[in-house]
Amino acid sequence: MSTATESQPMQALAEANRMRIHRAQVKRAIASGEIAIGDVLESPGDCAGMSIGHLLTSQRFWGKNRSQRFMRLHGVKD
Repeated sequence: MSTATESQPMQALAEANRMRIHRAQVKRAIASGEIAIGDVLESPGDCAGMSIGHLLTSQRFWGKNRSQRFMRLHGVKD
């Protein structure tokens, strides 16, 4: 993955970009129904730092208000 000529900041940027792309793919998969939020929570991988709110709003027909109401009702902190 990294060569001796790459600087540490460039490696960090490449890793951050890879994680952003993966998280966007996961959010698209949630929106299309390919995977469930529960699956992501059971084995988060690169999504470990994502908030529950972002995962909830990735679902079809789930906006910010619905997600916040759900989290409040179930005692989940974002």
